[in-house]
Amino acid sequence: MELEKYQQSIAQNIPYLTDKMVIDFVNGLDTAKELNSKSLQPKSFVSRNLSLISGKTQRAQANVNDHLIAGLDACQHYFHEIFQSQQGHTHAIIEIHQTLKNTQLQTAELTHYVLDFQQQIEKQVDKVSSRLDRLESYGYAYTQMGNVLSKLKAEKFSKLSLLGQCYTTLDTLYWGDFGLYLRTYNDETKKEELLDTLENELIATFKQNLNIGAREDLHQDQWLCLPDEREESEVLQHALAYQGDWSQQAPNEYPIVFMATQYNDLPNDRKPEYKNISLNMIDIDRVTKRMIGEMTNRTEHSRLQGLGL
Repeated sequence: MELEKYQQSIAQNIPYLTDKMVIDFVNGLDTAKELNSKSLQPKSFVSRNLSLISGKTQRAQANVNDHLIAGLDACQHYFHEIFQSQQGHTHAIIEIHQTLKNTQLQTAELTHYVLDFQQQIEKQVDKVSSRLDRLESYGYAYTQMGNVLSKLKAEKFSKLSLLGQCYTTLDTLYWGDFGLYLRTYNDETKKEELLDTLENELIATFKQNLNIGAREDLHQDQWLCLPDEREESEVLQHALAYQGDWSQQAPNEYPIVFMATQYNDLPNDRKPEYKNISLNMIDIDRVTKRMIGEMTNRTEHSRLQGLGL
């Protein structure tokens, strides 16, 4: 499936896809892990779509080292761009910084490339730290929430399924200043305020866009149905499946996220296995509460991993 053709649409609908790709790639660099981890395999999502990071079509790589160097070049190209506008990419910069510090490479050629990338990241960490003031961070989180919800309200994500629209809204918040605030600070009252506001606004927006009541059930197929622009919607769904691939590890723990991101990408003969992990009939209120709950659990897990500077 050719994603490069719809690169602009992907960036508009799933703005942190490239952040995740860079993190997945860097996570696969450490030779203490399996060299053939999914981020390094030639047929992996990251390998096949490096152009989404670098803006360039990648030539076929002759060997693993060449492939890794091409990937590192693509990562550096992308981060040169976001360094010019760090706001909203703090989570990715922090995680890349932590991962590179712990990366061990046995190949001298790759070590040179990784150290160069690490030095560039190091230069940005102090600037990132200055954005973590508590009061300012709450303001950034609230602003991002309003911006993303306004896009949902304006139906900017309408080329995704209804569940996909809900997921990309929450995923964008997870990667941005909203998620950064939830991971960084322990003020439970402020966190609850943000999450309550998010829930209320999401419910109100879906009510308005669908012109139905918050407790009016829709069939599962209606939540999962892709719009008529089949090729573009299928490409976006494929990208969304990659963005939500973390839910594959525990579909029963994250059933709404799994259905939103993975179900439409499953082979037809496997779909019946997962059809019943969420309700066949479900309303806006329950979809919203459950998906926010699943994403909040993911955020808490990330916080407990200790992403620090």
